[in-house]
Amino acid sequence: MLTTLPDFVKHASCSLRKCSNLTLRSGYRLPARLRLRAALPRLDQRDTAVERLLSDQGCRLGFSGRLGDSWKNSLTGATDVDGHSGLSATQWADVSTDTHLADLFGKLSSEALEGDGPWGPGSRDFTQGQKADGIRLWNFNNGFTSFTTDVPPSITAYGGQFHCLFRDRGGNGLMHIVSSNGVSWTGSSVFHPDFTTSAGPCPVIWQGGLHVFFRDGTGNGILHIVSSNGVNFQATPNWYIGLNCDGQPAAAVLNNTLCLVAVDHGGNGIMRSVSADGKTFQNGYTGFNTNPGTPPAIVAYKGQFHVFFQDHNGNGLMHIVSSDGLNWKPAGVFHPDYTTSAGPCAVPFANQLHVFFRDGTGNGILHVASTDGTSFSPTIDWYIGLNCDGQPSAAVLNNTLCLLAQDAGGHGIMRAVLTKTS
Repeated sequence: MLTTLPDFVKHASCSLRKCSNLTLRSGYRLPARLRLRAALPRLDQRDTAVERLLSDQGCRLGFSGRLGDSWKNSLTGATDVDGHSGLSATQWADVSTDTHLADLFGKLSSEALEGDGPWGPGSRDFTQGQKADGIRLWNFNNGFTSFTTDVPPSITAYGGQFHCLFRDRGGNGLMHIVSSNGVSWTGSSVFHPDFTTSAGPCPVIWQGGLHVFFRDGTGNGILHIVSSNGVNFQATPNWYIGLNCDGQPAAAVLNNTLCLVAVDHGGNGIMRSVSADGKTFQNGYTGFNTNPGTPPAIVAYKGQFHVFFQDHNGNGLMHIVSSDGLNWKPAGVFHPDYTTSAGPCAVPFANQLHVFFRDGTGNGILHVASTDGTSFSPTIDWYIGLNCDGQPSAAVLNNTLCLLAQDAGGHGIMRAVLTKTS
């Protein structure tokens, strides 16, 4: 029987293509320069010796789906390129938590990390060790935007650009920066829109305009401004929406109805403000509570508003839903079985609902995703490589997701960017 990876590479009855540069580092890691398709055996038939070997190497075959051409992991029973399979829930439970494949091979190719790759018809939506949602191994480009703040920033996409609104570091001015790709950021043509805020703001696209909601610079009332060009902002006629809050509000739009949520000023209730015209707002209590200093997040996905928040007097990640923004109820899975030490953020991307949140016992940003908006699974590399203070914020422009957050223990506005090829 083959007992070592070198023996396997030399003798196993499998097909390795383009292996002219095949070498092994200490610990039997394949070289980073070796493309994934050249490193993986062609497992067209079940091979118990191979299964046993990879198990000995600490790898439970934590991947599924096709890797281009006929490169298919038949050991997981993958049946199509999106990662759906005939595995039972118990079998998937074993597969979905496995992160050892990436460790075994040292480094996956950029095509595998980012999704599609030029490997033939089977390469679409490469999947890496996840449930039937077909979640990929997400590879974020992390860095510093070159701007600083004292409270968590916010982001949206409008007019072909990412827009970040934040509070000026050391002051209370509302500041505005933009980016075409999420990586390189510059001050907007109007860097300081001449409004002040006492917390992080909340931008949202609605009725053709870029709307921003923020806490009064000298109080706690939520104010409302709008821009028709993404540069110049004006206060709406009734710019105080009649709701007071602590911390940053969050807003989303469903069927042209806007719903804003925020933590009640001086309390812990999750309050909501709903409007169909931007002039009148229906304010009230959702019936659910969180903790001071941990603002809730809201998103629209598959015909419902979804709010994610930190459990009152705890740190569990909680999930409620509403079809109209007025009446709220627990989601099908009320507590998705994750913990957070700050408010979360949620964003639809690549036909899934993604939730990012600060580790319940640390400051690393973690990443879970769902296809149905109810059941969430951690992505393979669910720590995105970025640490933060407070809640992150994320938006999508074309095929690019950009997340922003305040650097842990610092003031920098950090960014994590992922582009999905089509």
